[in-house]
Amino acid sequence: MRAAVWLVAVLILLGAASPLWAGPFSEVPAGHWAYSECSRLASLGLLPSDRGANFSGNPQLTRFEFAVTVLDPLAGLDGAVAVLGGDASPTQWIEAAARGLGLSPDRSESEFSEAALALLRLSDEFGDELRALSFDAVPARQALRQLADARNVQAWRVEALAPPPRALALTGAPAAIVLLIEPKGTPYGEFWVQDASAAMENMLLAAVALGLAGCWVEGQIRRCEDRLRAVLGVPDNLRLWSLMPVGKPAVSPDRPPKPDVSEVAHYNHFGAARAQD
Repeated sequence: MRAAVWLVAVLILLGAASPLWAGPFSEVPAGHWAYSECSRLASLGLLPSDRGANFSGNPQLTRFEFAVTVLDPLAGLDGAVAVLGGDASPTQWIEAAARGLGLSPDRSESEFSEAALALLRLSDEFGDELRALSFDAVPARQALRQLADARNVQAWRVEALAPPPRALALTGAPAAIVLLIEPKGTPYGEFWVQDASAAMENMLLAAVALGLAGCWVEGQIRRCEDRLRAVLGVPDNLRLWSLMPVGKPAVSPDRPPKPDVSEVAHYNHFGAARAQD
């Protein structure tokens, strides 16, 4: 009987020292960086409110509890990016990731980056525990890497915060001319922007000669070019550079006064007036 008791005691001691017992249910020591990362995520509103308090003071959470906490935002992210195809653009990844995490474009690029980097570190640290919960973090981590790129986030925010379509001056116009151009260089440099600008100016002059009116729209196009290209089926080798709504003018406003030639013309040297004959 005594031998059996000693055998059981030895097995218990060996089990206590085994990594199996020091695995997902072992405590993460106070002061570990995971606590501050989760506190940051909680301040950004990415963790459930009832769990945000767990990371204040001097907590002692297990690795499994950390994994369950991180699983919430990662699962939302995973569901949002699951519908993306292999040819999704960085902007589409950002849009899906932001939607999955509940981050609005009003957030700064630095907040997006901080959230993404924190989740990347946490999902790596507690990867084994997440896999034990049958969660594959690979797609979510791919989206997080896109989200950590401030340039991609900035491009998406500019597009997401762009004015509504009526700001493109299309409201009420019966037609619009879209100017497409192939951005090709020459041995002397690239002049395709100037070529496109000259073409648009000539079309405006032609419209006026026909008794019509138009409006040169370009700056706003940069914010939604990809969207317009998709709608119109523009080939990849062409840029959708500008557009011109055209029609009969509803009103004929007075022409603004123009300065005298002597005020804007300089002769032989800037600021020099033409010599009197």
